[in-house]
Amino acid sequence: MQRGKQKNELGKNFSVCYMQPTHGNMLARLVDDYTVIPETTPAPTSPVVITEPTHEEIMVKDIEEYSKQLELLENYEDKAITVYNQLIDLRIKDSTRKTFFLSLNNTVVPNYTKFVSGLKYLKVNNAELKEVHNHYLAGAKLQLEGMTIMRDSLKTTK
Repeated sequence: MQRGKQKNELGKNFSVCYMQPTHGNMLARLVDDYTVIPETTPAPTSPVVITEPTHEEIMVKDIEEYSKQLELLENYEDKAITVYNQLIDLRIKDSTRKTFFLSLNNTVVPNYTKFVSGLKYLKVNNAELKEVHNHYLAGAKLQLEGMTIMRDSLKTTK
């Protein structure tokens, strides 16, 4: 412990001592023989390092945002594809033609149209993901076109 004399704000002398506690230096003011007012010095801080996100971290974040947007459209696609797959299992015959047409007309095409329309309005900020999205949108449009052609071919009888 080291002692010294200093003057306070009012110009009066007071004693100062430095003590060595376990957490670093502590400055204390001795007011009298019975009163010690500790004044701790702040512990040294470690430097803060700010790093830019990597390309992979940015891609993961962008894909997560894109997936959240797709989840909002998932119901339309699931409903359309589920009914469409059930129809394909039926195979088109004279006995199933009406059921096939009504299912395509009332469920498959309207739901898939909503899905494709929603895909058009998705916000994609990443250039690489935008390219993938454009391929996905183009494929979905072709799928809808095929469903529409199939529905229209069943509309009239020969």
